[in-house]
Amino acid sequence: MTIDLQTTRPDGTPRTVPLTDDDVARGRVLVRWMRVALVVGIVVSLGLVVFVWTQVPVWTTTPYRRHGVEHSLPTFALLLFPGLGVGMLASTLRKSSAYVPPRERTFLLVAMPIFVVFIVGATAYLASTYLAAGASS
Repeated sequence: MTIDLQTTRPDGTPRTVPLTDDDVARGRVLVRWMRVALVVGIVVSLGLVVFVWTQVPVWTTTPYRRHGVEHSLPTFALLLFPGLGVGMLASTLRKSSAYVPPRERTFLLVAMPIFVVFIVGATAYLASTYLAAGASS
């Protein structure tokens, strides 16, 4: 059995990418591992958020400069990166998410660990700035 996914060529004409049962099975395994990695990354990030909120006052801010203007980021900005992870996790819950063509599967195998490390690393960096700002005030 093959499943045809409609994609388009650069000139706009449609083409069909046949997926075999083996491709669909590999896609299901990939999506399952993506979900596990995302959940682990989200839990670690939320753990960092809770740790920061228990160590510094919630109204603690950290300076942020953009276009020469100084802004203050409240600690609620820590929820940005777990929110990105939740958005990505929601995209894996579609029924058609297991139908991943081989090239996309290869891309996701490389990009997903980088994305999860980015989520955790960015949250850890922001958490360290809030902890430093809370210690100095």
